[in-house]
Amino acid sequence: MLMLPPGAFHLGIKRQCPWKKIKDRSAFFNYYRPGDYQITGIITTANSIFRPYDFYSSPSSNILVLEGTTFWNILPFLFAVREINEKPTLLANVTLGYNIYENHFNARITSEALVDLLSVGQQHVPNYLCGKQNGLSVVLEGADSEISNQISTILDIYKIPQVSYRVVSQIPKETHQYPFFYRAVPNQEPPYLGIVKLLLHFRWTWIGLLAPDNESGERFMSTFSAVITKNGICIAFSNKMPIGVFYRRTDSDLVSNLSSTEVNVVVCQIDSQTVLTLGLTIQRVGVIKKSPVGKVWIATALQDLTVRILFRMFDLQFTHVYLSFLIQTNKGTQYNDFETILINNDQLSKAAFRCFSPRDTLSVKVWNRCIEREKRENLPQDVIERILSQDSYSIYNAIQVVTQSLHAAHLSRSNWRKTMGGHSLAAQRIQPWQLHPFLKNVQYYNIAMNGVYLDENGELAADFHIVNWLMFPNKSTAGVEVGRIERRDSPEIKVTVDENAIGWSSWFNQTMPFSRCTKSCHPGHVKLVKEGEPACCYGCAPCAGGTISTQE
Repeated sequence: MLMLPPGAFHLGIKRQCPWKKIKDRSAFFNYYRPGDYQITGIITTANSIFRPYDFYSSPSSNILVLEGTTFWNILPFLFAVREINEKPTLLANVTLGYNIYENHFNARITSEALVDLLSVGQQHVPNYLCGKQNGLSVVLEGADSEISNQISTILDIYKIPQVSYRVVSQIPKETHQYPFFYRAVPNQEPPYLGIVKLLLHFRWTWIGLLAPDNESGERFMSTFSAVITKNGICIAFSNKMPIGVFYRRTDSDLVSNLSSTEVNVVVCQIDSQTVLTLGLTIQRVGVIKKSPVGKVWIATALQDLTVRILFRMFDLQFTHVYLSFLIQTNKGTQYNDFETILINNDQLSKAAFRCFSPRDTLSVKVWNRCIEREKRENLPQDVIERILSQDSYSIYNAIQVVTQSLHAAHLSRSNWRKTMGGHSLAAQRIQPWQLHPFLKNVQYYNIAMNGVYLDENGELAADFHIVNWLMFPNKSTAGVEVGRIERRDSPEIKVTVDENAIGWSSWFNQTMPFSRCTKSCHPGHVKLVKEGEPACCYGCAPCAGGTISTQE
């Protein structure tokens, strides 16, 4: 029995709740197109500074967006869904929609997006349907491993499929831990042994390593280090880059390592989240040394859009050489005027959506809703090809894979075209958990992609182009193919390189740079291992009497 103190119902006292909702001033956008089935996207494109909780003011998620390409990852949803809805043979009598959230590489915002997704209506309360269905079918995401695991933890409760359109990991995801996680694309990092063969081709045996300070970076450091040391390549230095915050303080060790002229090659794992840190660090090295210090950067999975943002933000034209690896595909895109394409992309996206801020509710977060306009101009296919980079085509292909799964699920039900008991087709809706048997065959839908095949473990795999990124005086960029890493139909990894196609920077006098701890011993000399030094840092001594050296 609830006991109230005397006078609690005194008519002269008026009680009011002192809590007041403070609406965030930051722009958290949710892009939406209605449909019978909804594909939800959790996109991670914008680097931001978050104000920490201080417990002296009401909690807020006000942020400062530093650099982002949000619209670049929204348009693939718009193009793919429009194309699918115009093909009645795929999803007959039903429509496909999308529901996209930007999480700013932040775990807190990711959780808020998932709670908003699982809630119906304006109230931020999951697990209540209130007579309305949101049509959720799958969640597409391209997050790093930590946030991707967080998404899996929440979605697994509801058995909602999670499809990744960006996989950068040499270690397969544990299916017993995350049984509802699916890959729609092959691993976007080449085999580490292929990178080793590239290094040995140029005789670069004294290198630096650079990776994000997160789980993915830690895994890269440990795994790749073991592979290269086993093949006679030595690590001069290894550093981790901070992520998720603005790079206010320069890492003195990293600046010192990058200032060295003896280590001319750095193998790095970077993405759109750490590209700003890398650019600022390179810039800082030039300021401290009073002149740029050139390097050959070999990025394990540098996205084409990311490198163009790097070149757009920093002047790296004549000092550095950038090599990366892209999956072989017919969809490669080159931009003669990236700045114009970026502006057109932004204008097209803003014109395609009608955004508004909903009324205040007792929810944790108020998202700005952007609904796709029904009437809009259809773009020519060549314009779409120019807008979509290879990064965006990963999203585009993932949506196609999900659609094939939905199509297969409908075909498997003999009575899906019929109404039951006078009910509409909505009663026959495919539930998210019913898609799992079909998404498990996702690789067979995607096998038709150019260059994609199944490896010896039955996983999606692909061959890679080795790409040299060039920037021109007018700020335009181009990725030039200079080699390939191939392993299809072969037990060994094959690496081919066209040295003459690489644009060596003026810092290296347009010639291939040297990156070894010790120069080769001259004829008549033998290597001497130095105690306490890496194997690559050997000495040279004359051969003993009566002996000769047979190789360099």
